[in-house]
Order: sequence, then structure tokens, then C-alpha cells
Amino acid sequence: MNPLSFLPHFRDLSLQDENAPEMLGPLFDFAGVWTNDPGQGWNLIAVPGPLSNDGEPNFFNSGHGFVLETIPYIETITFQPISVTLNRGQFRRINSFSPIEQEIQQIGALLYEQRIISAGVDPSNPNYEVITKFFEARGFPKGAPIHAEQGMLLNLTNLAGYGNANFEIARMGTIPHGNAMLCLGNTESLSAPNIPPDGNNSSPTSVDPTRDLPVEYTIDTYESPTHTDEGYPFYPDFIPTQPNQTLINANKGVNFASTNHIALSTRNGTGGLLSIPFVGGGFDGTQLNTTQMTVDYWISKIQGSGELRLQYAQNINIIFPTQLDLSLPIIWPHIGLNTLKRVSLEVK
Repeated sequence: MNPLSFLPHFRDLSLQDENAPEMLGPLFDFAGVWTNDPGQGWNLIAVPGPLSNDGEPNFFNSGHGFVLETIPYIETITFQPISVTLNRGQFRRINSFSPIEQEIQQIGALLYEQRIISAGVDPSNPNYEVITKFFEARGFPKGAPIHAEQGMLLNLTNLAGYGNANFEIARMGTIPHGNAMLCLGNTESLSAPNIPPDGNNSSPTSVDPTRDLPVEYTIDTYESPTHTDEGYPFYPDFIPTQPNQTLINANKGVNFASTNHIALSTRNGTGGLLSIPFVGGGFDGTQLNTTQMTVDYWISKIQGSGELRLQYAQNINIIFPTQLDLSLPIIWPHIGLNTLKRVSLEVK
């Protein structure tokens, strides 16, 4: 008999628990309170909008049925060890004639809570006044809350998957828009973050591969809202067509001792994304459809100081039509990324 069968289904877990490093595995260093310096957190999303500019500069409102929102943000996220959980079940090995056996899966769990507020606009930005006016009109002036999320990160310490779905890490989360997701994936040990500069593609694409996007929705037009007629960047520190470059820039000149890279997706295994009808009830020309989420984490130790750095790049596919043609649904990537530092081990 497996001695684990005598353990309770659930017990509390803390960092002081001698088994915490083993139970949390690559998630152990996540524990604590994290935040970012200004200029490191960025949100990029296109949302349905009017067919006219309504007096706004055209680098805010395309005038073609969407508004591009590029928002620098400040994030506070906490990760708290909460439990060792046992999943029990009766199984027969796949492609095997062996007798049915009881299997016990061990899970180490972190509870997380994420709060994000608008960082506003740096007064040194040459477009400070007009950007500030836009932020206020859209409802996210400096300090305004723009995102809240709660969930768990799970370390599947054994029996990560049955059959071909062998995933070690899970992220479960819910947000007030009415979405719940389960992402699954794996981890790898690296000497330094391997952030791809061309990853996290922000370009809109057609749901129907046989139909091209209207010229108003090609990448050139999608890119133009971030530049003025004078040709300098709307946000000097963020390139919407290469969002990951912000993460790469944050690592320039930094010597890393080690990195854990965790790659997760709702498309893996039994993962998925559920939504209330307004944001996921199918496509009929009026409803949004949120279909997929991917996220990469890089948690690194800095050489010498041992300081921890947490970076992530997240992409959520949201579908809504162009008002120029309601029969053509478009995939709009919703990008989020940040470089964070741990400010406390104590989670209140």
C-alpha cells in the first residue's frame, strides 16, 4: 500500500514547511509580493469602437470600428503557498492488461491575486497632454484600476498527465469580465531568460484563412496609432509590433545565475477557457469570443546578489468583427507583459 494513501486529501502548506521546496518545485521562488517599476508593465488591446474619429486624434481611434489601447501599468501580484493536495483515482495503465490500481497525485499549490492600475503617462512624453486626455476619456487615468484576477498555480509533482498529456504546471484563474481559464504546460531550466524577440505576435488576423483583412486592418494601419506624423514613437519604450522587446531591454547588462522558464497554454491537454455569453457565447456579429490564452514566465536569480526577477508575456485571443464587414470576425491579440521584483515574502 502506498503510504500516501493514509494522508488527508488536503493540508496547509507554508514556506517554512520542510517539504515546501519539493512540493512547489519551480514555483517555490514565486512566493511573496511582487511589483514593477514604471515603464515595465504594458497592456495592448484593440476594442470595438465607432466608425468615426469623434474628434479624437487618429492614433487613438482608427475610425474603422476599433480603438487601440496601449496602457502602461503598475502591477501588484501576490503568490501564497496554501496547500498540498492529493488526487486519488482507480486506473489501468493505457495499452496495458495490468490490474486496476489506485494512483495518488500530489499537487503543491500557490494562491495568487493580481491587481493592475494605470501608470498614466510620463510627463516627459511629447504627447503627454493628448495621451492624458485620451486616458481620461477611456476611463483609465493614472491610478485607475484596469485589471483584477485571482487564481492558483499548481505544481503537479507526479503523475502529471495520463496518456499523451504530460504537463507539469497548471494555472487556473478568473477575471471580472466573466472568463475562467485553465492553462497547462511545462518548465525548463536555463542559464538566462530565452525571451524570443518575435514572440507574442500582436498583429490582427482573420478567423477565416481564405479571407484577407480589409486594408484598414492590415498591420501598417494597426501600427500607425502608436506614431505621430512627425515620426517619433508614441511610447518610446514600447513597440506594439514587438512587445517582447520591452522584456529583453529590461535584461540588458544583467548577469543571471539561473532561470526557470514556464510555458503554459489553454490549448494544452485538458486546458480551456470558459466565458459568460457576452464575451464567449459564439459569434453572431454582436458578441465577443475569447478563445485562447498563452503565457510564458521567466523567473530568474541574478548573479551575485541572488535577487529574484519575474517576467511574463501573456497573449489572449479575443474575436470581434470589423464594423466595415460584420461577416468577417478578426482575432485581436490582447498582450500583457511585465518585469517584476519581489518586495516582500510576507503575504497579507
